[in-house]
Amino acid sequence: MEPLFFARDLTVSYRLEGQRELRALQGVTLEIAPGEAVGLLGESGCGKTTLALAMLNLLPPRARILRGSVTFRGTNLLTLGERDLEKIRGAGISMVHQEPGMALNPVTRVGEQVSEVLRAHQPIGKDAAREEARSLLTQVGFAADSRVWEMYPHQLSGGQQQRVAIAQAIACRPPLLIADEPTTALDVAAQVEIFALLKELKEKLHLAMLVITHDPWPLLQLVDRVLVMYAGRLVEEGPCSPVIERPLHPYTQGLLRSRPAGSRKEFLTSIPGDPPDLTQPLQGCPFASRCPEKMDVCQNCLPGQVGLEDSRHVACFKYAN
Repeated sequence: MEPLFFARDLTVSYRLEGQRELRALQGVTLEIAPGEAVGLLGESGCGKTTLALAMLNLLPPRARILRGSVTFRGTNLLTLGERDLEKIRGAGISMVHQEPGMALNPVTRVGEQVSEVLRAHQPIGKDAAREEARSLLTQVGFAADSRVWEMYPHQLSGGQQQRVAIAQAIACRPPLLIADEPTTALDVAAQVEIFALLKELKEKLHLAMLVITHDPWPLLQLVDRVLVMYAGRLVEEGPCSPVIERPLHPYTQGLLRSRPAGSRKEFLTSIPGDPPDLTQPLQGCPFASRCPEKMDVCQNCLPGQVGLEDSRHVACFKYAN
């Protein structure tokens, strides 16, 4: 099956003060099939949000795409002008952000904010857009007789704000939804509810998804495949359950040990050391200085992707032939 979305060899840098450049992404390749949910896992600062913004060609002015392509339904988005991109954002690819309170307009009632998305992409009247927006708010969990339509974002809880943002994201039935840390700002109960809602919408609307998170455990119930990112590179990839339950890369293993799996008696450990300075050229494996299993070759050579059984790939010399 032809992929719905395909980013090939994507390399992105940010220009910093003093003309320094930080390589935020290094040769990232990502493929998403129609209806497939993919998880992107990694700690803060590893490049996850940069990849999400590059997928929509929404990088800030100080960012540069040095090489690579971003293809959606056979069209390279990096070659399109802003007017053509506006037709795809929201209708073809939509995004749910980390902070719903920042994503929503504070001075516009939430019902109008949902209907605005419909009117921006579809030939629909104001009254019809309002009715469809009410239906969308019901789909994301609000009661049919709820007065949420008339409220402003500050009158809603964080979880309710995120439901409104999700209603906006699915308004035009886009085939691909990017959820960038959608539960970071929410309490534990709201996190569970939002992930359950995303799963329900994926199955009901046959959505393809990229779910970005630093927490691996919710991915088990939601995604088909997981990619693990470190220092702007993909270090492990494979079906969700094997990657989460039997991680191969030492970095993925460290991530799993640093998060509770349900046992109150479980001891958690942190990954020692700091991520590499991405303004400097890397000579070896980017994880070598923090890796408890590093070898001499790790200090001087960059590991390539090694293909293993069960569609798993890992960038680690432990698995090289």
